[in-house]
Amino acid sequence: EFQIEVVDPITVHNITPRSIFGGSAIRIIGSNLIPEKMNCVIGDREGTIIMTEESDVLVCRSSANMEGNSAAEVILRFKEAPQLSTKAGAIEIHPTPSIGTITPLSGLMHGGMNIIIRGLNFFAIKTPLCYFGDVHEPAFVLTGMSMSCLTPKMSNPGQVQLRVSLDGGNSFHGEQPFSFFAPILLQEVTVAAVPLQHAVGNTPIAINGSKLFLRGEGFRFDLPIQCAIGGIRFVPATVLSSTEATCIFAQAMDDSLRSYPNTSETHHPLVEISIVTSDHIQASVSIGPGTSVMHHPLVEISYVLPLYGSVWGGESIELH
Repeated sequence: EFQIEVVDPITVHNITPRSIFGGSAIRIIGSNLIPEKMNCVIGDREGTIIMTEESDVLVCRSSANMEGNSAAEVILRFKEAPQLSTKAGAIEIHPTPSIGTITPLSGLMHGGMNIIIRGLNFFAIKTPLCYFGDVHEPAFVLTGMSMSCLTPKMSNPGQVQLRVSLDGGNSFHGEQPFSFFAPILLQEVTVAAVPLQHAVGNTPIAINGSKLFLRGEGFRFDLPIQCAIGGIRFVPATVLSSTEATCIFAQAMDDSLRSYPNTSETHHPLVEISIVTSDHIQASVSIGPGTSVMHHPLVEISYVLPLYGSVWGGESIELH
């Protein structure tokens, strides 16, 4: 005596998407789909069936090791009776993208910063996207090894997971933590021990090695920062409190002392001081007028005459 189970034939109405990366999932819509009793095969590799609450939908995830740039037949069959099978349709397999580096991995919460993603096998099946947690932004494939996107505006600082999708959110690659931080509100930059007569108006004059004091709001001990001098030189900064930090001025321009043609006027360039993170990401917003210094070059002394004098003082010396 034998027991025979009679099943209705599998009917497939549609399969989406028709173009995927290795390791991505496809949705098969049809009738008489019994996920717990069935296998799915894509090309020559067995896929993984993912349970859903929809009775007329079966989700099959392809093997991540599928050969790229090839067509593959999708087949559904019963586990206990593999001879009972049906062809769901053909799809195109693309090489699985691989994320190498994402830079930078932090930025201001007001957004708009450019992110560069580098890796392999970048090909846009559908709209490429960057996901910052649950928030997504359009991405742009630059080459097969690079793509970019802009950070979104976030309502709160904090860390989210950054993921990349090249098929409109069907699959994700390269998950890495990304930190959003509130900007430091920079109000004033002063130079240590600079008397009033050594300032131009309210702008102090700095030479190479001058100690700068930066005052404002939002300085944090857990955020390593640097002073950006003229936007081209970066020096370490030390946070003293939530309202103050300090750094040492470094020469920002080789021709910092210039003479205008046909005049004897000497010009000290105005150098903007701002704050960046350790990987040179802008971290401050200037909210006051006094965030610049006048840059004066160092005076070079070749020799001094005489090299001795009376302990009573009052003698003149010559600097050359």
